[in-house]
Amino acid sequence: MLVSKTASTAQGDNEADPIRLFFKGLAEHGHEPMLASMTGTLRFDFTDGDHVERWYVTVDKGDITVSRRNLRAEAVVRTDKALGEQLVTGQANAMA
Repeated sequence: MLVSKTASTAQGDNEADPIRLFFKGLAEHGHEPMLASMTGTLRFDFTDGDHVERWYVTVDKGDITVSRRNLRAEAVVRTDKALGEQLVTGQANAMA
């Protein structure tokens, strides 16, 4: 499922969920000129007990796409959902 302006709230996703809103905004951005020379894949795994919420980001010469697919990526960020929410809202710093 690609995330877009018309993405549904399938699988219990809540429109107010900060992680969902972050990745939806990233997908809507579409192209980032500062990444025009970059190509790569990232997967974000947010854990909540036994449940893992996955977001897959592809950058292709600045073109950004986001999906919920569980694919191999060049880099994986794995953290619990509570910290993920803090990261995407600016309440926590991933570099600290």
